[in-house]
Amino acid sequence: GDPGAIGELVTVAGTDDRVLRHSATYALIEIGDPSVTLAASKSARSPASQRAALMALDQIPGNGLTPDVILPLLESPEAASREAGWWIAGRHPSWSSALAPLFRRQLASASTSAQREDLQAKLALFASDGTMQSLVAEWAGAASAASLRTTALGVMAVAARTTPKALPSVWIAPLAQAIGNTNPDVAGKALSVVRAAPIAAAASPVLGEALLKVARDTNRTLDVRLDALSAVPREQAASSPDLFAILRLSQDAGQPALVRSLGAGIVERAALTREQLMEVTKWVGTAGPLELPRLVRAFGAHGD
Repeated sequence: GDPGAIGELVTVAGTDDRVLRHSATYALIEIGDPSVTLAASKSARSPASQRAALMALDQIPGNGLTPDVILPLLESPEAASREAGWWIAGRHPSWSSALAPLFRRQLASASTSAQREDLQAKLALFASDGTMQSLVAEWAGAASAASLRTTALGVMAVAARTTPKALPSVWIAPLAQAIGNTNPDVAGKALSVVRAAPIAAAASPVLGEALLKVARDTNRTLDVRLDALSAVPREQAASSPDLFAILRLSQDAGQPALVRSLGAGIVERAALTREQLMEVTKWVGTAGPLELPRLVRAFGAHGD
Protein backbone atom coordinates (compact mmCIF):
# COMPACT_ATOMS: atom_id res chain seq x y z
CA GLY A 1 0.00 0.00 0.00
CA ASP A 2 3.00 2.35 -0.10
CA PRO A 3 2.57 5.17 -2.68
CA GLY A 4 6.34 5.30 -2.85
CA ALA A 5 6.24 2.15 -4.97
CA ILE A 6 4.04 3.73 -7.66
CA GLY A 7 6.91 5.05 -9.78
CA GLU A 8 8.58 1.65 -10.02
CA LEU A 9 5.26 -0.11 -10.58
CA VAL A 10 4.52 2.20 -13.52
CA THR A 11 7.91 1.30 -14.99
CA VAL A 12 7.29 -2.43 -14.50
CA ALA A 13 3.83 -2.07 -16.06
CA GLY A 14 5.52 -1.18 -19.35
CA THR A 15 6.95 -4.70 -19.72
CA ASP A 16 6.08 -7.07 -22.55
CA ASP A 17 5.26 -9.77 -20.00
CA ARG A 18 1.45 -9.68 -19.91
CA VAL A 19 1.13 -11.35 -16.52
CA LEU A 20 3.66 -9.02 -14.91
CA ARG A 21 2.06 -6.01 -16.62
CA HIS A 22 -1.37 -6.98 -15.32
CA SER A 23 -0.02 -7.54 -11.80
CA ALA A 24 1.72 -4.15 -11.71
CA THR A 25 -1.39 -2.38 -13.06
CA TYR A 26 -3.57 -4.11 -10.48
CA ALA A 27 -1.14 -3.07 -7.73
CA LEU A 28 -1.48 0.58 -8.85
CA ILE A 29 -5.26 0.28 -8.54
CA GLU A 30 -4.96 -1.36 -5.12
CA ILE A 31 -2.65 1.36 -3.76
CA GLY A 32 -5.24 3.83 -5.03
CA ASP A 33 -3.35 7.12 -4.92
CA PRO A 34 -4.65 9.12 -7.90
CA SER A 35 -2.36 12.16 -7.60
CA VAL A 36 0.87 10.16 -7.42
CA THR A 37 -0.31 7.80 -10.19
CA LEU A 38 -1.12 10.75 -12.44
CA ALA A 39 2.28 12.30 -11.79
CA ALA A 40 3.97 8.98 -12.54
CA SER A 41 2.06 8.70 -15.82
CA LYS A 42 3.40 12.06 -16.92
CA SER A 43 6.98 11.06 -16.19
CA ALA A 44 6.65 7.49 -17.49
CA ARG A 45 9.69 6.14 -19.32
CA SER A 46 7.72 4.56 -22.16
CA PRO A 47 4.33 4.84 -23.87
CA ALA A 48 3.46 1.38 -22.54
CA SER A 49 4.12 2.50 -18.95
CA GLN A 50 2.06 5.64 -19.49
CA ARG A 51 -0.85 3.61 -20.88
CA ALA A 52 -0.82 1.27 -17.91
CA ALA A 53 -0.70 4.14 -15.42
CA LEU A 54 -3.64 5.93 -17.01
CA MET A 55 -5.71 2.76 -17.30
CA ALA A 56 -5.08 2.09 -13.61
CA LEU A 57 -5.87 5.70 -12.73
CA ASP A 58 -9.22 5.47 -14.50
CA GLN A 59 -10.25 2.67 -12.12
CA ILE A 60 -9.20 4.42 -8.91
CA PRO A 61 -12.20 6.03 -7.15
CA GLY A 62 -12.06 9.82 -7.01
CA ASN A 63 -9.33 9.96 -9.64
CA GLY A 64 -10.36 13.36 -11.00
CA LEU A 65 -9.39 12.20 -14.48
CA THR A 66 -10.11 14.81 -17.16
CA PRO A 67 -10.24 14.49 -20.95
CA ASP A 68 -7.19 16.70 -21.47
CA VAL A 69 -5.07 14.00 -19.77
CA ILE A 70 -6.32 11.33 -22.19
CA LEU A 71 -6.25 13.48 -25.34
CA PRO A 72 -2.55 12.79 -26.09
CA LEU A 73 -3.31 9.07 -26.13
CA LEU A 74 -6.18 9.54 -28.58
CA GLU A 75 -3.85 11.34 -31.00
CA SER A 76 -0.81 9.15 -30.38
CA PRO A 77 1.02 7.73 -33.41
CA GLU A 78 1.11 4.39 -31.56
CA ALA A 79 -1.93 2.18 -32.19
CA ALA A 80 -1.72 0.61 -28.71
CA SER A 81 -1.80 4.03 -27.06
CA ARG A 82 -4.77 5.13 -29.16
CA GLU A 83 -6.61 1.92 -28.28
CA ALA A 84 -5.98 2.47 -24.57
CA GLY A 85 -7.08 6.10 -24.85
CA TRP A 86 -10.34 5.17 -26.54
CA TRP A 87 -10.96 2.45 -23.96
CA ILE A 88 -10.69 5.04 -21.20
CA ALA A 89 -12.59 7.75 -23.07
CA GLY A 90 -15.40 5.33 -23.91
CA ARG A 91 -16.05 4.94 -20.18
CA HIS A 92 -16.80 8.67 -19.96
CA PRO A 93 -19.61 9.63 -22.40
CA SER A 94 -19.90 13.01 -20.68
CA TRP A 95 -16.54 13.99 -22.21
CA SER A 96 -18.24 14.50 -25.60
CA SER A 97 -18.15 18.29 -25.41
CA ALA A 98 -14.46 18.45 -24.45
CA LEU A 99 -13.50 15.96 -27.18
CA ALA A 100 -15.65 17.56 -29.90
CA PRO A 101 -12.70 19.39 -31.57
CA LEU A 102 -10.85 16.06 -31.82
CA PHE A 103 -13.91 14.38 -33.30
CA ARG A 104 -14.21 17.12 -35.90
CA ARG A 105 -10.52 16.81 -36.88
CA GLN A 106 -10.74 13.07 -37.22
CA LEU A 107 -13.97 13.24 -39.21
CA ALA A 108 -12.35 15.72 -41.60
CA SER A 109 -9.26 13.54 -42.06
CA ALA A 110 -11.04 10.16 -42.43
CA SER A 111 -10.55 9.44 -46.12
CA THR A 112 -11.23 5.70 -46.40
CA SER A 113 -14.27 3.61 -45.59
CA ALA A 114 -12.22 1.62 -43.04
CA GLN A 115 -11.23 4.82 -41.22
CA ARG A 116 -14.82 6.07 -41.22
CA GLU A 117 -16.18 2.75 -39.92
CA ASP A 118 -13.59 2.71 -37.14
CA LEU A 119 -14.51 6.29 -36.20
CA GLN A 120 -18.23 5.42 -36.26
CA ALA A 121 -17.70 2.68 -33.70
CA LYS A 122 -15.72 5.02 -31.45
CA LEU A 123 -18.17 7.90 -31.65
CA ALA A 124 -21.04 5.54 -30.88
CA LEU A 125 -19.47 5.00 -27.44
CA PHE A 126 -20.57 8.57 -26.62
CA ALA A 127 -24.03 8.38 -28.19
CA SER A 128 -25.80 8.35 -24.83
CA ASP A 129 -24.57 11.90 -24.15
CA GLY A 130 -26.74 14.80 -25.28
CA THR A 131 -23.78 16.77 -26.63
CA MET A 132 -22.72 13.91 -28.88
CA GLN A 133 -26.30 13.38 -30.02
CA SER A 134 -26.48 17.02 -31.09
CA LEU A 135 -23.11 16.82 -32.86
CA VAL A 136 -24.16 13.69 -34.76
CA ALA A 137 -27.45 15.36 -35.74
CA GLU A 138 -25.50 18.38 -37.02
CA TRP A 139 -23.10 16.23 -39.05
CA ALA A 140 -25.99 14.21 -40.51
CA GLY A 141 -27.80 17.37 -41.61
CA ALA A 142 -28.37 18.42 -45.20
CA ALA A 143 -25.66 21.09 -44.99
CA SER A 144 -22.91 18.48 -44.53
CA ALA A 145 -20.93 16.74 -47.26
CA ALA A 146 -22.12 13.26 -48.23
CA SER A 147 -19.11 11.51 -46.67
CA LEU A 148 -19.68 13.30 -43.35
CA ARG A 149 -23.41 12.55 -43.45
CA THR A 150 -22.86 8.84 -44.06
CA THR A 151 -20.34 8.66 -41.21
CA ALA A 152 -22.76 10.40 -38.83
CA LEU A 153 -25.62 8.16 -39.94
CA GLY A 154 -23.34 5.19 -39.36
CA VAL A 155 -22.88 6.36 -35.77
CA MET A 156 -26.66 6.46 -35.41
CA ALA A 157 -26.93 2.93 -36.80
CA VAL A 158 -24.34 1.55 -34.36
CA ALA A 159 -26.07 3.31 -31.45
CA ALA A 160 -29.50 2.11 -32.60
CA ARG A 161 -28.36 -1.51 -32.63
CA THR A 162 -27.26 -1.06 -29.02
CA THR A 163 -30.46 0.63 -27.81
CA PRO A 164 -33.06 -0.13 -30.52
CA LYS A 165 -36.03 1.21 -28.55
CA ALA A 166 -34.69 4.74 -28.31
CA LEU A 167 -33.80 7.25 -31.00
CA PRO A 168 -32.84 10.70 -29.67
CA SER A 169 -35.42 13.26 -30.74
CA VAL A 170 -32.69 15.47 -32.18
CA TRP A 171 -31.90 12.74 -34.75
CA ILE A 172 -35.40 12.51 -36.21
CA ALA A 173 -35.29 15.54 -38.55
CA PRO A 174 -31.89 14.80 -40.13
CA LEU A 175 -32.86 11.14 -40.46
CA ALA A 176 -36.07 12.02 -42.30
CA GLN A 177 -34.12 14.33 -44.63
CA ALA A 178 -31.51 11.66 -45.29
CA ILE A 179 -34.10 8.97 -46.06
CA GLY A 180 -35.36 11.06 -48.94
CA ASN A 181 -31.90 12.00 -50.24
CA THR A 182 -31.10 11.14 -53.84
CA ASN A 183 -27.59 10.01 -52.87
CA PRO A 184 -27.99 6.22 -52.45
CA ASP A 185 -25.21 6.04 -49.83
CA VAL A 186 -26.87 8.67 -47.65
CA ALA A 187 -30.37 7.20 -48.06
CA GLY A 188 -29.10 3.66 -47.49
CA LYS A 189 -27.35 4.59 -44.26
CA ALA A 190 -30.47 6.39 -43.01
CA LEU A 191 -32.62 3.35 -43.76
CA SER A 192 -30.18 1.14 -41.85
CA VAL A 193 -30.74 3.32 -38.77
CA VAL A 194 -34.51 2.95 -39.01
CA ARG A 195 -34.28 -0.81 -39.53
CA ALA A 196 -32.01 -1.07 -36.46
CA ALA A 197 -34.54 0.83 -34.33
CA PRO A 198 -37.95 -0.25 -35.67
CA ILE A 199 -39.78 0.36 -32.39
CA ALA A 200 -38.50 3.92 -32.12
CA ALA A 201 -39.12 4.57 -35.81
CA ALA A 202 -42.70 3.32 -35.60
CA ALA A 203 -43.41 5.96 -32.97
CA SER A 204 -42.29 8.77 -35.28
CA PRO A 205 -44.83 10.03 -37.84
CA VAL A 206 -42.08 12.15 -39.44
CA LEU A 207 -39.96 9.11 -40.22
CA GLY A 208 -43.01 7.12 -41.35
CA GLU A 209 -43.97 9.84 -43.83
CA ALA A 210 -40.42 10.01 -45.19
CA LEU A 211 -40.30 6.25 -45.70
CA LEU A 212 -43.68 6.12 -47.46
CA LYS A 213 -42.68 9.01 -49.71
CA VAL A 214 -39.64 7.07 -50.90
CA ALA A 215 -41.69 3.89 -51.32
CA ARG A 216 -44.16 5.75 -53.55
CA ASP A 217 -41.46 7.50 -55.63
CA THR A 218 -41.63 5.84 -59.05
CA ASN A 219 -38.39 7.57 -60.08
CA ARG A 220 -36.46 5.36 -57.66
CA THR A 221 -35.43 1.78 -58.32
CA LEU A 222 -37.73 -0.96 -57.05
CA ASP A 223 -35.19 -2.28 -54.56
CA VAL A 224 -34.84 1.17 -52.95
CA ARG A 225 -38.62 1.54 -52.74
CA LEU A 226 -38.92 -1.88 -51.14
CA ASP A 227 -36.09 -1.06 -48.76
CA ALA A 228 -38.07 1.95 -47.52
CA LEU A 229 -41.31 -0.02 -47.34
CA SER A 230 -39.63 -2.74 -45.27
CA ALA A 231 -38.88 -0.18 -42.56
CA VAL A 232 -42.45 1.05 -42.01
CA PRO A 233 -44.72 -0.50 -39.36
CA ARG A 234 -46.55 -3.66 -40.50
CA GLU A 235 -49.92 -1.88 -40.37
CA GLN A 236 -48.76 0.59 -43.05
CA ALA A 237 -46.79 -1.72 -45.35
CA ALA A 238 -49.83 -2.57 -47.53
CA SER A 239 -52.32 -0.04 -46.22
CA SER A 240 -53.20 1.41 -49.64
CA PRO A 241 -53.59 0.03 -53.19
CA ASP A 242 -50.46 1.77 -54.47
CA LEU A 243 -48.31 0.24 -51.73
CA PHE A 244 -49.75 -3.23 -52.33
CA ALA A 245 -49.03 -2.71 -56.03
CA ILE A 246 -45.33 -2.33 -55.18
CA LEU A 247 -45.42 -5.71 -53.47
CA ARG A 248 -47.23 -7.25 -56.43
CA LEU A 249 -44.56 -5.88 -58.79
CA SER A 250 -41.80 -7.28 -56.60
CA GLN A 251 -43.12 -10.81 -57.08
CA ASP A 252 -43.06 -10.68 -60.87
CA ALA A 253 -41.14 -13.67 -62.20
CA GLY A 254 -38.84 -11.35 -64.15
CA GLN A 255 -37.55 -9.57 -61.07
CA PRO A 256 -34.12 -10.42 -59.63
CA ALA A 257 -34.13 -12.95 -56.80
CA LEU A 258 -33.02 -10.31 -54.28
CA VAL A 259 -35.98 -8.07 -55.15
CA ARG A 260 -38.46 -10.96 -54.95
CA SER A 261 -37.05 -12.05 -51.59
CA LEU A 262 -37.17 -8.51 -50.18
CA GLY A 263 -40.77 -8.07 -51.31
CA ALA A 264 -41.77 -11.46 -49.88
CA GLY A 265 -40.26 -10.46 -46.57
CA ILE A 266 -42.54 -7.42 -46.46
CA VAL A 267 -45.56 -9.52 -47.42
CA GLU A 268 -44.73 -11.98 -44.65
CA ARG A 269 -45.00 -9.39 -41.86
CA ALA A 270 -47.55 -6.98 -43.37
CA ALA A 271 -51.08 -6.71 -42.01
CA LEU A 272 -52.92 -7.93 -45.12
CA THR A 273 -56.66 -7.97 -45.73
CA ARG A 274 -58.49 -11.08 -46.90
CA GLU A 275 -58.69 -9.66 -50.42
CA GLN A 276 -54.96 -9.02 -50.47
CA LEU A 277 -54.25 -12.55 -49.25
CA MET A 278 -56.39 -13.92 -52.08
CA GLU A 279 -54.09 -12.03 -54.45
CA VAL A 280 -51.02 -13.46 -52.72
CA THR A 281 -52.29 -17.00 -53.45
CA LYS A 282 -51.65 -16.26 -57.12
CA TRP A 283 -48.05 -15.26 -56.40
CA VAL A 284 -47.42 -18.48 -54.48
CA GLY A 285 -47.93 -20.46 -57.70
CA THR A 286 -44.90 -18.88 -59.38
CA ALA A 287 -42.75 -18.21 -56.30
CA GLY A 288 -39.15 -19.40 -56.13
CA PRO A 289 -37.60 -21.28 -53.20
CA LEU A 290 -36.39 -18.09 -51.49
CA GLU A 291 -39.68 -16.25 -51.37
CA LEU A 292 -42.15 -19.19 -51.15
CA PRO A 293 -41.79 -19.85 -47.37
CA ARG A 294 -42.21 -16.15 -46.64
CA LEU A 295 -45.31 -15.80 -48.76
CA VAL A 296 -46.89 -18.87 -47.13
CA ARG A 297 -46.18 -17.49 -43.65
CA ALA A 298 -48.25 -14.42 -44.53
CA PHE A 299 -51.35 -16.59 -44.08
CA GLY A 300 -50.37 -17.71 -40.59
CA ALA A 301 -52.01 -14.81 -38.79
CA HIS A 302 -55.41 -15.50 -40.32
CA GLY A 303 -57.88 -18.24 -39.40
CA ASP A 304 -59.57 -18.32 -42.77
